[in-house]
Amino acid sequence: METLGKPNPESYNSLNVYSEAKTANVLTAAELSRRSNGQINGYSLHPGIILTNMNDKEEIKVIQKELGILLPDGTPNLDMMKWKTIPQGAATTVTAAFDPRLDSLPG
Repeated sequence: METLGKPNPESYNSLNVYSEAKTANVLTAAELSRRSNGQINGYSLHPGIILTNMNDKEEIKVIQKELGILLPDGTPNLDMMKWKTIPQGAATTVTAAFDPRLDSLPG
């Protein structure tokens, strides 16, 4: 997690930074749930790979290529996973926020 606090340009690796950021999301959600003593559920979500204009950003393309989400030529790797629409991706967050079946299931 040291890369998040003090990034070093000489050893910067976008995949490592992405992984550390995702780890921080998981830890923050768990700590929110713990500190609230069950009054608030914290969730760390991965909605899937969403087809948005964010995918046009070069720094995002680099990470997606490193993860195998994009092929080396920049096209989606459809063998790895199915890309979702924006509404499909939003459904993950909406479910976590409003589905009463999750009231006793923080995560």
